[in-house]
Amino acid sequence: MNRFFRSKAYASITGFILRHRILVLTSAQLLLVTLSYFLSFAFRFDFSIPHDALSLFLTTLPVLMLCRLAAFYYYGLYTGWWSYVSIQDVLSISKAVLFSSLAFLTCMVFLFGIDGFPRSVLLMDPILLFVLLTGVRVLVRIQHENGHSTKKSIAGTNVLIAGAGNTGVAILNEIRKDHKTHFNPVGFVDDNPYKKGFTIQGLPVLGTCSNIPDVVERFAIDLVLICMPSSPWKELHKIYDLCNKAGIRAKSLPGLSNRLNGGGLFKQLEEVPVNELLGRNTIQFRREGDISLLKKDITGYNVLITGAGGSIGSELARQTAPLKPKTLILYDRNENDLYHLECDMKRSFPEQSIIPLVGDILDEKKCDMVLEHYKPHLIYHAAAYKHVPMMERYPWRRCAIIFWAPT
Repeated sequence: MNRFFRSKAYASITGFILRHRILVLTSAQLLLVTLSYFLSFAFRFDFSIPHDALSLFLTTLPVLMLCRLAAFYYYGLYTGWWSYVSIQDVLSISKAVLFSSLAFLTCMVFLFGIDGFPRSVLLMDPILLFVLLTGVRVLVRIQHENGHSTKKSIAGTNVLIAGAGNTGVAILNEIRKDHKTHFNPVGFVDDNPYKKGFTIQGLPVLGTCSNIPDVVERFAIDLVLICMPSSPWKELHKIYDLCNKAGIRAKSLPGLSNRLNGGGLFKQLEEVPVNELLGRNTIQFRREGDISLLKKDITGYNVLITGAGGSIGSELARQTAPLKPKTLILYDRNENDLYHLECDMKRSFPEQSIIPLVGDILDEKKCDMVLEHYKPHLIYHAAAYKHVPMMERYPWRRCAIIFWAPT
């Protein structure tokens, strides 16, 4: 079975389904509507449906389909991704089934009349349809997750997750979905003693955090992932001590909400560089003549770039560094952008001498000090206001400073 899911035939079938997704989902759900309605009649008459009941089934089926399709469309059952079915999807299915059943009952009263219609069918049909719609989605998700879990290597890193809460479960799902990782989740430990013995997402809770040394020894754990963002630092420190005593590595994974609200992840968000919005590659000097002229002015000399943290200044820095200036001085008043640029430049050009300086070009004393101390031979002045018409209305916020290289 797994060999089929990895075959070209499976890939082509999946591609066809994705290309004609709405048609396939509509057909599949209509088939389930028909099946549940037919099974309701079959159960009602012990799988021996009389002729008049079968005629009633065929007559009312189109009305039921229209009611179901309208409700499915309203509650978005054609747009859900079955591989990631969630509780919210189950709630949408229950609402769609309930209200379409009420609509069908109303149509029956006004179009055909309710006399002679099997009352038990009206009860069984929505229950069967809910089970079928939900069950198919759950089976698709199970197959999807099993497909990811089969990639794990027995020789991978055995991982123990400290914290069986939302963060721990999220990390477990990420590990299982990541094709490149070689982590083998072994189990959870959690400070809530009542969770011991239970399984979460198919993984057992092996004990409390105080049991980490025993769990590490019993299950040959290689790494402990601490996923307890709400715990005080004293508790985290205690877990670190237990990991150290067990001679095991530990990594702390704060929760996403904490990182966003506390600024951890939010502060790492950067403005999208202009070059990523161009829809084309960044223009670079490629002709040998141009490169020779640039080398003549840059190689072996001190180069100062103002506004280095901005989109233009940072690109100037990246294109200047390969020409091997003696010292590359990065000057910007935004310390966050300057820090990220420095880290990126040191990774890309580890042998290049780079000096990041935090300062504003409107600060004349600071500029004079920089020029006097570092004596740059070439200055790329990229510090500028971008919204010129607006800034022209506030001249006291502007200052015209012209740099030139000392001779």
